[in-house]
Amino acid sequence: MPEPWWKTGFANTQMWQAITIEGDKLLFRAYDASGSVADQFVLTRMKNSSNRMGVPSDCNKMNDSSMKIIRSLIIAILAVP
Repeated sequence: MPEPWWKTGFANTQMWQAITIEGDKLLFRAYDASGSVADQFVLTRMKNSSNRMGVPSDCNKMNDSSMKIIRSLIIAILAVP
């Protein structure tokens, strides 16, 4: 089971984020100070008004740290009534 979202993250690291919205998709990317992608996800609004969360299609490989954050975020979002 993944760690809770509040225990997963980056410590003592400068980060900046970019959010792009195109039609029914919201793309979130977090970058470290060197410009490397540290985390990313895409949130898609479905026709039935539900949301689907996943990794961007242009993402070749994500490191374990990023996958932990995404899994924890999905669990946290699903837990909200």
